[in-house]
Amino acid sequence: IIKACPKLYPNGMYFECGLGWSKLIRDLSMKIEDILKTSNEEMYSVQVKEKYGILRFYMTEQTDEIRELISDAEAISTQTCECCGDAGKMRRGFPFDVSCDKCFWEHARQ
Repeated sequence: IIKACPKLYPNGMYFECGLGWSKLIRDLSMKIEDILKTSNEEMYSVQVKEKYGILRFYMTEQTDEIRELISDAEAISTQTCECCGDAGKMRRGFPFDVSCDKCFWEHARQ
């Protein structure tokens, strides 16, 4: 993702979330990278993480179009298992997370 999106991640990035969101983050990153390629603005990502069970994607600045893409991805993350990427649901507890039934029960046994 970082190599494919040099404008979005000019300083590299440490993704602070599970691998199940990799496709979601890759798709979002590629869409934002396409916008940045045609923009004269110096905007880039500063943090990508999970917080309270939801994907959080922070940038130095955002256009309305980028803000909408991020908002859509964050909404999708509330229904995507952070562990495996299958359909999931928010599990209230500590910590909050979004997981499918299989991953939820696997982690509950540990």
